[in-house]
Amino acid sequence: MASDYSAARQEFVDRINAGVSLTIPFMQKRVNLGKDAINKNTRSNGVIDVYVPAGGTGDTEQLTGPNGPIANALDRTNDTQRGNSSYYKVSCYAHNGWELVNHGALEDIFQIGEITPNIVRPRINHLVQNIEKDLVGRNWTRAAGACVSATADFGVLSKSMAYLEAIKSTGSWTGFMSPLLKSLLSTASMREKFDLPDDIMKEMYRRNSIGIYANADWVNEAFMPMFKQGAALSTANTGVKVAAAVSTQGADQIQLTGLSTGPIKKGTTFTIEGVYDVSTAGLKMDWLKVFVVQEDATVTEGAATVKVLPIYFNDNTKGYQNTVFVDGSAIAAQSAVTGLCDSGATYYTALIKEDEAFNWTPFELPDVEGCNNTTTTTEEMSVQLASGGNLLKRYNSMRLDCAYFGDIVDPRACRLIYVKA
Repeated sequence: MASDYSAARQEFVDRINAGVSLTIPFMQKRVNLGKDAINKNTRSNGVIDVYVPAGGTGDTEQLTGPNGPIANALDRTNDTQRGNSSYYKVSCYAHNGWELVNHGALEDIFQIGEITPNIVRPRINHLVQNIEKDLVGRNWTRAAGACVSATADFGVLSKSMAYLEAIKSTGSWTGFMSPLLKSLLSTASMREKFDLPDDIMKEMYRRNSIGIYANADWVNEAFMPMFKQGAALSTANTGVKVAAAVSTQGADQIQLTGLSTGPIKKGTTFTIEGVYDVSTAGLKMDWLKVFVVQEDATVTEGAATVKVLPIYFNDNTKGYQNTVFVDGSAIAAQSAVTGLCDSGATYYTALIKEDEAFNWTPFELPDVEGCNNTTTTTEEMSVQLASGGNLLKRYNSMRLDCAYFGDIVDPRACRLIYVKA
């Protein structure tokens, strides 16, 4: 039979697990493509390679004409390479949320029954915010396009969702935005005249709520960053061009020239002349592709190399659908580049992601030998508590660990939103 202390330990870990699982918005709607991929026998080197289905390379054809059936119309002999199976590979790396706790203090609190207000809630709050900040910080720019607005109104939300629907992205979406941006949108909505029942108006304005709008569930995400546009790749920097042609499938770097002085920040958005967005099946759309810079870059003598999401060109022999459409299946050198945000301006950001575009894979760490180990594992989270002590110093300690993979693996179904502050 478990001792009271053992039961208290298990209750402590159970409550931490429940609290973490339920209070991280970014991981609530997701898929687990890496399930069972991490264990001692897989020898994965700490990497999950997720393979996202990538469609095909078929086309349409005319079968009949004025004179009846067209000869050899159904013959695919010369198109055998188009049937090659292929996937977008996304490599995901392990992360861990952790907390350290004084063991002696925990024993005292277990004995007097004050575990919830004094230990569980503070640890849940701290662990949750650290994991949430990590997820948002690594994933907020992983979107295949963006919309920029100079004014705070619901139009930019509608436009972003319209782009997702226009490229034939299907499923269910969740939008993440800072409560500060939500307050601006709510203020804008109050300037409009609504003919709504009093109970609906009361609910909207009392809670400063958006809820479901334009087919997306909108939730608070305090860690969506404020983005400040520098001068190097802004709307005012009109002489920027592609320095060297880009033609390699899966390329994630673009060399630029004609830049102003200053760094290019992660999250900077731009378009390239002649490079168009595509549908989820790789078909050309009528608007230019919006690229999002994935890492800070340094400008040296007017030139810089920026990292973007992997680029796949319209090539009918590879078996995967393209993420851009450009004549010649290459971005030509000297193509004009246009920044989308104003120099020196600050923007609130929001992210819309299709629920299955985000992979969340929790996993267990091995027990610590010589320590007391307590673990609670669910589909949402694995929380482990290990405790031990130093006999000579009479010092006891505990540590909490929560290991996970958390990555947007299909940026095609995600869109960024920028609203000028």
